[in-house]
Amino acid sequence: MGGPYSHIHAGLASDGFNEIGRFAIEAYRLKFEFTLPEAQEWVHSVYAWVGLVPPATVVRIGKCQWPLRTRIEAFRRSLDQVMSGGLRPNECFKGDTTPRERDGWIGHASAPHGGLIFACRHREATLRETELRLIRAYDPPLCN
Repeated sequence: MGGPYSHIHAGLASDGFNEIGRFAIEAYRLKFEFTLPEAQEWVHSVYAWVGLVPPATVVRIGKCQWPLRTRIEAFRRSLDQVMSGGLRPNECFKGDTTPRERDGWIGHASAPHGGLIFACRHREATLRETELRLIRAYDPPLCN
């Protein structure tokens, strides 16, 4: 699946992010792989989902104060529920995620986009402030 920095957004790399995983939807199945296994235990992290197909578009920025494996499992459960038809068309998942955002996740992680890179920087002291600064800088479509 490629190594660190193989497709990471240049701006994120200069902001201290590292590629730590890859996500795709293949044949209606979710596939996630940590390319940096120790990152599963990272806490107090700001993360970004980046499109694989050039140009490497930042599609979502978020934060997590728990181990990243916990965030990934919650993300997987939410998308599994959506893909299995467990939600009505206008119902939200993952808290207050809108149907537009739900469709965006599925679109970016499926062909022809090829999937998403999960990039992260950890040991953040001010998670919310860092997250907001990066959202303003990159204006990711799944954060609007």
